[in-house]
Amino acid sequence: MIAYIFKSSLSLIILFGLYWFLLRKEKLFVFNRFFLVSSVVFSLAVPFISIPVNFQTTPNLENIIPAYNYVIPVINTVNDIIPNEENISQQYIEKQSSVINISGILLALYISGVLLFLIRFLRNIYIIIRRTKSSERTSFKGHRIVLTEEKTDPCCFFSNIYLNRDDYINGRIDKELLDHELEHARQSHTTDIILIELLKIFYWFNPVHLLYDRAIRINHEYLADNGVISGRSDIKSYADKLLRFITCRSNMSLTSGSNHSFTKKRLLMISKTKSNSSVYGLRITITLSLILVFSLFLSFKQSDLLPSNKEGESNELNDVQTQTVKDIDGNVYKTVTIGSHVWMAENLKTTRYNDGTDIPLVTDNEQWQKYEPAYCWYNNNEAENKEEYGALYNWYIVNTNKLCPAGWHVPDKNELISLMNFPPIDTITGGKLKEAGTFHWKIPNKGATNETGFKALPGGFRTMDGKFGYLGECGRWWTSHEENAYVGLGWTLHYNDGRVGPAVPSKRVGYSVRCIKDYSEGSYNSSFNDGVMDQNTVRGTVVTKDGNPLFGATISSTGTDNTSYETIADFDGRFILKNVKSGATLLFEYSGFKSQILKADFGSEMVVKLIRDPDFNGRVFITEVQNVNFRNSDFTPAKALLAINGKIINYNGNLRVNPGEIKSFKVLKDKEATGKYGDKARDGAVEIILFEEKTGPAIRKQSDKAASDTSKYKTLLRINHTANKGELIDIPVSNLQYVSVWIDNDIDKTYRKGFRSIAFMTRDYFKVKGMVVQENGKPLPGAKISATDNPVTEISDKEGRFEIEDVREGALIEFSLPGYKTYYLSTQYEVAFNLEMIIELIKENIPE
Repeated sequence: MIAYIFKSSLSLIILFGLYWFLLRKEKLFVFNRFFLVSSVVFSLAVPFISIPVNFQTTPNLENIIPAYNYVIPVINTVNDIIPNEENISQQYIEKQSSVINISGILLALYISGVLLFLIRFLRNIYIIIRRTKSSERTSFKGHRIVLTEEKTDPCCFFSNIYLNRDDYINGRIDKELLDHELEHARQSHTTDIILIELLKIFYWFNPVHLLYDRAIRINHEYLADNGVISGRSDIKSYADKLLRFITCRSNMSLTSGSNHSFTKKRLLMISKTKSNSSVYGLRITITLSLILVFSLFLSFKQSDLLPSNKEGESNELNDVQTQTVKDIDGNVYKTVTIGSHVWMAENLKTTRYNDGTDIPLVTDNEQWQKYEPAYCWYNNNEAENKEEYGALYNWYIVNTNKLCPAGWHVPDKNELISLMNFPPIDTITGGKLKEAGTFHWKIPNKGATNETGFKALPGGFRTMDGKFGYLGECGRWWTSHEENAYVGLGWTLHYNDGRVGPAVPSKRVGYSVRCIKDYSEGSYNSSFNDGVMDQNTVRGTVVTKDGNPLFGATISSTGTDNTSYETIADFDGRFILKNVKSGATLLFEYSGFKSQILKADFGSEMVVKLIRDPDFNGRVFITEVQNVNFRNSDFTPAKALLAINGKIINYNGNLRVNPGEIKSFKVLKDKEATGKYGDKARDGAVEIILFEEKTGPAIRKQSDKAASDTSKYKTLLRINHTANKGELIDIPVSNLQYVSVWIDNDIDKTYRKGFRSIAFMTRDYFKVKGMVVQENGKPLPGAKISATDNPVTEISDKEGRFEIEDVREGALIEFSLPGYKTYYLSTQYEVAFNLEMIIELIKENIPE
């Protein structure tokens, strides 16, 4: 709509400019009338005219975006949470501040203007009809004269000529002036006036319609004058009569007729000498040539062979979208290469599996809630939403492995990580995937550049109870991964966020799907530790000379298509680089270290040691991430140990220390842990060394200070996501869930201390509590509450209250009661932990 109005308005302005500079002062009255009217009609039609053109370019391989094998970071800060829309109905969730929908306001303003001008137009028609019926009428040369009591100049509306009754009876209207109005009627000038009035209704905001209105009316006067004086020699007498009849009255709206403001222009045009035919021919030729060039410019449209640059998309798309793929229904999709993967650049919209069988189309809300394969269109409106946004599928369709075209599949978790292509601190990755502009996305469409060519659109989703929402605000897509028996894994993009967010919804939710191309050589295997080495795939670890993993090291090589591909090492220094050309070499790089070039080893995992570059003058950090689990994901005890001053604190003991008394803090993993503490430390160990003297830090020995962690690190200590400000740490070992340590080692020693973050998470943090209520807000006792991977089922008490412990991150909580619809809540974004929730259960509609 906006694009149409802009394009047609631009056409109106440019064509009027041609008239103003080339035709306005020439006695080409008939051509000028045709030009002005045709300009209006052409401008209304030109947005629908398209001439496909293929601007073929050679792909710029340097602009292909590399894929990175990052692990999706666990975001532990509440401020970093991306809201999960399935849970927004709960009262404990703080709603996001609303953003003013400027597009909606502008649309409402436009429609209001259209209605106002439409009412004005209909009112003027009504006034003309009323005056015609209420006035005296007579005939003159086959036309009807309407004698009105209104003080108006002579004018006409189609075949009716309107005159002031007194002027007509008293003979003040000369025959030539009456002939002038007859010319208006004979030449059907009212048709042009009606056209421009209709233009005013829909383009009321564009002042160019006023210019067309005035130009058309003046040209009508020229045409009528020319019709009266044609073949007569006494032009001066006609001009004198025009001057004598200046009344300064106004005409009725929608009519053609004399206007005193045009008198001077009419007199000048009557007395103007006619140019020779060659000048007229030249001006007409120039005008038509410019119109042809202009119309071609507005009508060019990128051929489907290459992507269009619609609504602000980056021109880089022409370098990456070079192929298409067709599904079994015959739908054709553009594709885009991102790193070593080829993705669909459009959402899937097939209605059949790739074996030809139909996918169940489900529009009914109750049917949608079943644990069965189903698909739909947003708002169950195929006509409006299929082509742009594709279909919404539940996870049970994804799990059939028959959804994508042959040779393609729904991406798995690792392929999603590859698409994300960002370090944990990046906040704009989603923008690289989102379509730029606000043609589809709601304002502000934060960070959107679409520089990858993925062109993600906000197709919304369908909740597990059948409701649709968030079209224009977010897009959500499935992966083939499942978290558990009830929950799948997807990912999301939002209009007001530049990040890619994970989504862990019920498998009954309707999400969009983007397919990814299979590898032609060897079968893709997403597991790094499965022991199977894929052809053209190189795997390994990048470490320092001392064996420390180099998180963020880049690995690049030449691909099978002679394109340069790149990936980076994860927190453990591990990497996977696919599609590597046989016999190619790998380039290993890390800031502050000497680069290495090694021949690709496809048969075993490579271990690459990088050596410090003594000539490097900048800062060099090596990030270490260590994690020790004191509980498994199901909250059963793990084989991790806690030792304070060399003494193991058993399961029934307490971690009781003052942060100021901690001399050093160390995490032991793998052989280092089992070598010191035996097999009982196979899950790792945490060692805490305290200062020996308890009399306070002021009299600690200098030797203690030199050996302490405080001399090496600036430490941030957190307990359950809350910064510890020196308070006493008193946590039973049985209550520990896990301990994470992030260390940025400044190996250049630019700073005296490194940076370290230590996070304690306790078992009692992972607790969900609140109240179950009815729709009227009254407590609902007897409701069952259970969580995945937790064998305990809790029952709400007489006040509707409940509390369930040991709920793992990402678990699905189920609230059920006979006669009520079952409600599910995901804890993926921590919104459920240690907050008082109010869960409202809705009664089922049981047929009689």
